[in-house]
Amino acid sequence: MGMRILIVLLFLCFSAVSLLAQEKLDIDGQEFVIHEVKKGETLYAISKKYSITVDDIKQANKDLIGDGLRIHQTLLIPIEKADRKTAKKSRVELSNDTIYHKVIKKQTLYGLSKLYDTDIESIKSYNPELREGLKVGMVVKIPAANTEAKTDSLSISMPEQDSLQYHKIKEGETLQSISDDYGLSPDSIQMLNNGFQQGLLEGIAIRIPIPNPEFVSFEDEVEIVDSSWIKKFDDIDTLFMSVLLPFYLKANVLTIETASASHSDLESVKLKPMSLVALDFMHGINLALDSLKEKFHTNIKIKYYDVFTDTQNVTPILEDSHLSRSHLIIGPLYPSLFEIFSKYALTHKIPIISPVKISGRNLLSNPYVFRAYASDASQNIRIAKYVQKEVHDSTNIIVSSGKYSDKRALDLIKKYTGRRDLPNDTLPVLTMPKPELKQLTNAIGDSKNVTLVVASNFEPFVSQVLSMAYDLSTNADSTHRIEVIGLESWQSFKSLSFDHLSALKVRYPSRYFVNYSDSLTISIAEKFIAKNGKEPNRYSFLAYDLTMYFGESMLTNGSKYAHHIKSNPKQCSASIYDFVQVGFESGFENTGSYVLKYHDYEVILSF
Repeated sequence: MGMRILIVLLFLCFSAVSLLAQEKLDIDGQEFVIHEVKKGETLYAISKKYSITVDDIKQANKDLIGDGLRIHQTLLIPIEKADRKTAKKSRVELSNDTIYHKVIKKQTLYGLSKLYDTDIESIKSYNPELREGLKVGMVVKIPAANTEAKTDSLSISMPEQDSLQYHKIKEGETLQSISDDYGLSPDSIQMLNNGFQQGLLEGIAIRIPIPNPEFVSFEDEVEIVDSSWIKKFDDIDTLFMSVLLPFYLKANVLTIETASASHSDLESVKLKPMSLVALDFMHGINLALDSLKEKFHTNIKIKYYDVFTDTQNVTPILEDSHLSRSHLIIGPLYPSLFEIFSKYALTHKIPIISPVKISGRNLLSNPYVFRAYASDASQNIRIAKYVQKEVHDSTNIIVSSGKYSDKRALDLIKKYTGRRDLPNDTLPVLTMPKPELKQLTNAIGDSKNVTLVVASNFEPFVSQVLSMAYDLSTNADSTHRIEVIGLESWQSFKSLSFDHLSALKVRYPSRYFVNYSDSLTISIAEKFIAKNGKEPNRYSFLAYDLTMYFGESMLTNGSKYAHHIKSNPKQCSASIYDFVQVGFESGFENTGSYVLKYHDYEVILSF
């Protein structure tokens, strides 16, 4: 039977009862439950799930734009709006591949066919008595086996009260005033709420990274110090590490053996691409371990696990004794598997580092998770703060495409380029859905020195703006000196002219930068070449930095490693680590990044 049929059955049978049984969230005297949007869900489907209208949901969630939803978005569901009569009336039973539906008032054959994704003729053939018409109270047999399973991803789980507090935005409140009220940093609230894509709108509820007193149990109020855990970290005589990388050993061995049997040139054998990344990563870790052993004169036992997309090989790894003894876990490189290992890390109280992009939800309620990959939001905040603090000798203008996909970047840049003590002090914004030279010229006016902060990830738009700025700046009659500040995504854009990037001295944030003029970097590279017979790449440097940063912190600070990490940002050979804790008893996100600059056809460190 299709998943859609199962969902419809459970919804019709249990939605009203489950809704009433839910723990409730009270906001200004009105009761809500929280619904997390799953893949494939629409406002209409969610409204039917709770027996309310789409307008009821929109009224309770004023940050909604049209009917657009994002996966993992949280919605407030107003309990008092639920139409319990409608939810209780429908009755459905199931036997083998047949659904027995009890007809309620105003239902039609057409409606039933749409509800169960079947056709009217199939329903009629199962129910000869329908020749006399559809009547209220009649039990109609639905051919479940013939229906289509269109929404396997639709979740049937009901919302649970959140473990974090919610705050309803009042008139005149700002992110700064809210963070001051709760004694938190604005960044921690910003990241927990997906960067406030629609802005801070009066009436919406936002999440606050402190525990919800209605949710925390009595036992949770008493901190229990695990002496064995403290001993594990404070009395380290041997540092145990586990690294989860996609070596694809079996697949690669089979490829090599097949090529060898057919007398093919082994040099031309194509191994799994991610296995090559894994090898580079491993070489970087091993070099860092050499440095840690030399510095701290300690034993380090490391075990590499072959972890790829196949979940079947995960269970034996989770049962391995070395993993449970570990002081540190690095990986896996596949985000889809991270949740499995992060739950293991929480149970065994082992710090686990993700070097790749993972969902921020993995950080919630798990203080052992460290996301080393800086989020897009933190990158945008970084470049905006750079403009606010460092770019003062020019007329600064934010340039926007007006596209919804660029709204989040625009909002963050507007917020963080303004003065924090003057909430309404923001840079002027030039919105050009279709870039035109006349608009840009008028915006610049008579200004001699101009900095355009282009808040867009849309490559065609960025390319056009740079072209116009270049023409204005290099024209023989021009009196303008124009520079441009952009976003991290520009590094991957293929259509941007190097002449434009260099002439406009384009600056942008970056998670990664190897400064080969730095003596420490040169020393690391030379040791890597001597050990491995090849030059290190970005994966090797990243692995080296992660291992050195966390290894030094643990061997120096023991059980207080987390406090040391979040209070001691550090620039390493290719990365900047500046970790912030995203919420009470939650994990840590790296917010560090470089600001790079095109200068004389080179990319150099700007800040």
